[in-house]
Amino acid sequence: MPYFEIQNFAAGMDLRKSPLTAPAGTLRVLTNAHVTAGGEIEKRAAFVKLAAKAPAGSFGLASANGILYVFKQGGGNTGGAPDQPGIIGLPAVSGWTLTDILDWDLYAGRFYVSVAATATAGGTGMYHYYELGVPPSAAMAQVTTGAYGSAVRTYKSKIHAVYGNTLKFSAVGSPDQWTNQTGPPQYVGAGNIILSQEDADMDNLKGLEVYYDYLAVFSDDACQLWLINADPSQNQYKQTLRQSGTIAPKSIRQYGSGDVLFLGADGIRSLKAREQSLSAAVSDIGSPVDPAIRELYATKSTAYMSEATAMLQPFSGRYWMVFPDRIFVLSNFPNPKISAWSLYTPGFTVTDVCEANGAIYFRTDNNDLYKYGGLGAPVYDGTHIEVVTPFLGLDKPATFKRFIAIDVICTGAWNIYAAFNPDNQDAEDFLGTVTGPTLLTGQFAMMGHSTHISLRFRHIPFPGDTSQATISSVMVHYEFAETT
Repeated sequence: MPYFEIQNFAAGMDLRKSPLTAPAGTLRVLTNAHVTAGGEIEKRAAFVKLAAKAPAGSFGLASANGILYVFKQGGGNTGGAPDQPGIIGLPAVSGWTLTDILDWDLYAGRFYVSVAATATAGGTGMYHYYELGVPPSAAMAQVTTGAYGSAVRTYKSKIHAVYGNTLKFSAVGSPDQWTNQTGPPQYVGAGNIILSQEDADMDNLKGLEVYYDYLAVFSDDACQLWLINADPSQNQYKQTLRQSGTIAPKSIRQYGSGDVLFLGADGIRSLKAREQSLSAAVSDIGSPVDPAIRELYATKSTAYMSEATAMLQPFSGRYWMVFPDRIFVLSNFPNPKISAWSLYTPGFTVTDVCEANGAIYFRTDNNDLYKYGGLGAPVYDGTHIEVVTPFLGLDKPATFKRFIAIDVICTGAWNIYAAFNPDNQDAEDFLGTVTGPTLLTGQFAMMGHSTHISLRFRHIPFPGDTSQATISSVMVHYEFAETT
């Protein structure tokens, strides 16, 4: 009796083809799990709720020297501890209320932050602050002359910021000085570039990131590449990449060897792919989940999409695109040729996220703090996992088959279902539950007559079960049947 083996899941969630033409090894759904460097499906670790909450009246979430910090209007700084946030006090501005952190970076180990503000008389604005010493003992000072911008980036001894159609940069070695001065003291290198003078698509700037030897500056419609020099007169424009914009400033993240990933209007895009092909090619690393991202654009608000934040998970190197209620995860391991997307559902609403001390921390809409990962052994919870394969024709899609049994190499408890009707993809038969490999215990029987089969695996832990769960391989036993 022949059997068909899915040896690994190295392609992960891939929605580019229809459920009837997608190849074996791809998945339609992979929720609350990811693909390992060996191509196996593995349950994600737990999102652990911390005992500490973000202090009332504070906002934002950042890290320095492995410690979390939040921000608050007024007062001085207080030290933090592992899993216990410190507080960075921002001097009040008369007639304004500081409301949120637009962006932050570290310059010489000190915080530089761009802060959103609301005027008492109505209207909105922004202010920049820089820390006067190493945190957490030093006070924050407001940076006034010429310092404004919604996104900031430390690069080549300056702070760079974008606002409107302008790229602004501080003096060399002095992030709190945004105008030149002959001295004493002397400040040189500050200035700005009006990017819309090079291209009309650069009117509404959103963010910036380092790309090889260039500074990539993103608007909502395009991206410009600039070669930046300490002497502003030596700055050089390289090119404008159209259809490479973003509405999510915090989604722009350097990834791998020189690439930059960002959330575009058509999905999670690679700047390298855009520059080399000038289009969202099939080889673009975000293409497998384009349909899911486009569905989000169609069903969610612009405010929701603009909150997307890109992170790199320490140790594993997985790339995360964090939305308020879900996380798209890329497990990319080039040597074993694994590039696999999956989806996490954390179960809370994310407002801020950052990395500290080997873990990723989250702030929620009710000021709770959560932690994923860390320096110790992984901790697991009772999260539900769902894995759905395409409708597989087993290399003969036009031939009817009698599906007899499956074998699974797995750990943990899995409920298994099979669907045989591509015209009614929600219809499925429950086959039973496995708690480990079936190879030595006998095939897992089923009955089905069709040209295609879709398998669904759901890990629903028993109460109190916090163990790991994996799927390594699946084998479908079948016979060819008459077509009439």
